[in-house]
Amino acid sequence: MLLCAGLLVLPVNVAAVPPPELKATLALYESKQMEFTPDTSMFGRRLYVGEMVLGQLLPAQRPNDHRLNLYIVMPGSQYDSADGAKKFNLVLSAMPRTQAPIDWDVYWALVLDPTLKTDLTSERALILATQAGFHLPDFAAFEDLPAAMALRDYLHLKSLDDLGKLRRPDGTLPRIIIVPAGFGVRAGAVDPDSPSPCGGEGTLARAVSRLSRRCLQPGSKPADGGQARPTAPASPK
Repeated sequence: MLLCAGLLVLPVNVAAVPPPELKATLALYESKQMEFTPDTSMFGRRLYVGEMVLGQLLPAQRPNDHRLNLYIVMPGSQYDSADGAKKFNLVLSAMPRTQAPIDWDVYWALVLDPTLKTDLTSERALILATQAGFHLPDFAAFEDLPAAMALRDYLHLKSLDDLGKLRRPDGTLPRIIIVPAGFGVRAGAVDPDSPSPCGGEGTLARAVSRLSRRCLQPGSKPADGGQARPTAPASPK
């Protein structure tokens, strides 16, 4: 507290301006980059992987065949956290039939096989990798697993002994595991090369559509807001 010329001056705490959010802008569908738009328009919790925002968090959401799947694949080459600890891909099971944000079921897709060097960029590749098995060498350590940090942070698996329930009768482990995250996320995804619902082409047409909020064409009808039916995910037994 300061006294200046008879005036009482109270100290003021000036909060630093928070840094802008880092939002995921791309996701992969059948190995092709799609525009991805996290929904942050509503108040509430948001889903982060590292510093990256994926959209509005939908807690305690069980998988539903009528929702599409968003796979967080670790490790991956698409996104990298500031400390380099969380490298991941976002893979979509199908494309929505609307430009508006939708609810996605979220799955962890975590690589166990240290020899798997292929970047997984499609749901088909993920499922095939879960069906293939490998023998973990006797001298291997938990930290040798490509997704060791994600296994520890998200699934609370901390040692090779914790992987026992994932072993198959022949002693092999799946090359990757796909596990429901137990929550969902709200976000949009569009193909940058596909025609817009209003008859335009590509990104420019979508930008105009977003700006006007509707297609300004006589007699135009709203686009179908339904979603494509997702394929059934693979889950470890």
